Amino acid sequence: MKTSHELVLKSGVLPRLKLSEKPEGKGLKLFGPKTVVLLSDEIRKKIDQQDGKEKEYVRYVLEHEGQKMYYETKMRGQDGMPSYLVQELSQIPEGSEVILEMKRKGMKNYVSVRRLTNGVEAEIEDEEDVVDVL
Repeated sequence: MKTSHELVLKSGVLPRLKLSEKPEGKGLKLFGPKTVVLLSDEIRKKIDQQDGKEKEYVRYVLEHEGQKMYYETKMRGQDGMPSYLVQELSQIPEGSEVILEMKRKGMKNYVSVRRLTNGVEAEIEDEEDVVDVL
């Protein structure tokens, strides 16, 4: 649907960066590492699908393979503190290149963040701090 794709891009709607998906009746399918450039972030309010309450989310605008995209995550964890992903990305300046990858740890899923410094990976993930981001 080439015409529809061009129409959506011209209207300013950004596609969502997908790190995983859950096919109907199957387990989580991981898409592997995605190298992105962090462009900006903003706080948005929207209805949480799990409990139907309005919650704050952080929308990250990224560039992946030359295309602007977005990735959203809940701003706060169950403890009321900023989520692991928000804390990790808050330490990285805009314009930086990072690798985002959905990973599994037991029954939980989390997003691993690895910073690229001059094309070389620098690990900054904390394996002990695992959150549900789906």
